[in-house]
Amino acid sequence: MSILHPNLIDNLNDLRTAFDNNEPFRHVEIPNFFQEDVLSRILQQFPVPKAEEMVNEFGVPNRKYACHDVRNIGPVYKEIDDYISGQEFANIMSELTGIRDLLYDPEYHGAGTHDNMSGQGMDPHVDFNFHRTTGYHRRLNAIIYLNDEWKEEWGGCLQVHKDPWDPANDWTKTYLPLKNRCVLFETNEYSWHGFTKVKHPTDPNISRKSFTIYMYTKERPVHEIGDKHGTIYVPRPMPDSIKPGRPLSIDEYEDIKQLIGKRTGMIKGMYEREMKQNNVIKSLMSFRDNFQLPIEGFVRQVGGASGVHGNFGVMKSFEFKLRSIKTLSSFSFSFKIPPYLDGQSVEVLINGIELASFKSNGGKIEGAVAFEMESNDTAEFAFKFARSQSAHAARQGSDKREVSGFIERLRCE
Repeated sequence: MSILHPNLIDNLNDLRTAFDNNEPFRHVEIPNFFQEDVLSRILQQFPVPKAEEMVNEFGVPNRKYACHDVRNIGPVYKEIDDYISGQEFANIMSELTGIRDLLYDPEYHGAGTHDNMSGQGMDPHVDFNFHRTTGYHRRLNAIIYLNDEWKEEWGGCLQVHKDPWDPANDWTKTYLPLKNRCVLFETNEYSWHGFTKVKHPTDPNISRKSFTIYMYTKERPVHEIGDKHGTIYVPRPMPDSIKPGRPLSIDEYEDIKQLIGKRTGMIKGMYEREMKQNNVIKSLMSFRDNFQLPIEGFVRQVGGASGVHGNFGVMKSFEFKLRSIKTLSSFSFSFKIPPYLDGQSVEVLINGIELASFKSNGGKIEGAVAFEMESNDTAEFAFKFARSQSAHAARQGSDKREVSGFIERLRCE
């Protein structure tokens, strides 16, 4: 049984047109999302905040309570979960947005119920783009607001941004978080959104309540795929009300203090991340310098190898150095070539001299070259492939590492 308001179903075509034509990115405001009886039970069973669980994604205490265990909030939330996990809801969202093969998230990672207390806001941001468990592409946000009354001067209004990195040229659209209104938008690398600090003028107990659904797909258009990232925030600029030569109010002082604190936290986080990345780079460099190839014969590898992945996938330029244990006269090799690199070719060089070139046949490149190498001599080997591509770019898998082939055999005799 559908839990959606009949007006939503009746107006799918108009909503789709609005979704496609809205700026600065595809989105639409849906006036009535849930059926009235469902909505009343959602409000009755909305979870009570637990102070000990009010932290952000970095573990820092804040003024927001989120509940992701949706099925166990109450009976109506179990009904909601049953419905949005089904194919009917996915089909409706696909029809409304044009995004096919949408999948619901049983973990409600980042989604579920949100209760933002007085003083809580959210800087403009784009959302994380891959699910932490499944690796699926995040494609769609549906935020359904649950507030009986709201005025713009209370803060907390959703703002969609053109470009918050450029405040002078940024522009926004604003949506009041009123009961049963849903703002549905596509998530991508420029779907900037946020909301200003909640601040009711007389009642600090007024909070901004919502229920949020995120949807995913296993694939998405290649030109839309960005590098994996978490939520990216842009701290808000100095409030327009602050002018030179004018005393600050207490609220303005607190705003500036908060802005400085956020920027300090961001700088600290970036510094800590840079230190972690440096350690990763050091580990990778150590791996590269000590990586041992599966070489057969009376030789020892000297140092590491360049142009090779840990799974023995090689790049367009693959090089290594060998030292002989006895006199050698030939070098043979075999590379497995992925189907999406059919017709691959490679040049073989020893000590900078091209000795031969080979083409793939039956999904492999195999060959042998003659050369002379006395005992205890060293020689530099290089393979120059014509092409490389990742399985991801070829739509043959999720691996984004570019390869030209995979080592099957390297042998000196």
